[in-house]
Amino acid sequence: MNYRTFTALLTCKLCGARLPMPGPMRTIKCGACGGDHVSTPERIADYLYFASQGSPIANELASTLVHGGHPCPTCGTKIDLGGFHAGLETTIQCKTCSTPITAFPPPAWLRPLLPKLEMIIGGERDASDLPRGAPAEPGPLACWTIAFDSRELQRASDIADDDRRAEEAAAQIAHKRRVAEAEAHEAKVAALAKQANARAARIVAYILAGVVVLGVIMMIVR
Repeated sequence: MNYRTFTALLTCKLCGARLPMPGPMRTIKCGACGGDHVSTPERIADYLYFASQGSPIANELASTLVHGGHPCPTCGTKIDLGGFHAGLETTIQCKTCSTPITAFPPPAWLRPLLPKLEMIIGGERDASDLPRGAPAEPGPLACWTIAFDSRELQRASDIADDDRRAEEAAAQIAHKRRVAEAEAHEAKVAALAKQANARAARIVAYILAGVVVLGVIMMIVR
């Protein structure tokens, strides 16, 4: 399992102010203008992809990787990520200040876009993604962590592109193999034809020699 801990700031589409992206949330309330910053699932997948690399999206996303593990949002103590389990919602407490840290699987609308994403640690969710009866989650956290089952976080489109390139490479290899086999077959046929022609030439030569010898013998006999 690989982990990336980061902070992410979006640019409000309404007023241009910076607002924290505290988790995979399709709607975030802007603290400056009070408007709702709404993102599509595809765009959120892009945000996570670039944030996991610490890469910005011009005029839209600013992200910073946090190295050394996931810090407690209250006291900064590093949280042991081994206490969380992929596929399950798990809450553990900071050993220093007892602040609860929750990890949860990616919401259903995000899974098809990020197939390798296993869980989100310390992030917030849209109200519609919370378990039934769960209390509202706290305000924006300093950072959050994603866990994924691959060397790098990949979007479904990236995986499809990789698969397509692999298929194209395999097709090219198969084509080169077929061409090589055809050329080898043609070379073998040409060699056999050459051998057959040489054999026929020898037979003709033997026949002609025999005719000459027979003619000589007949002349002697006369």
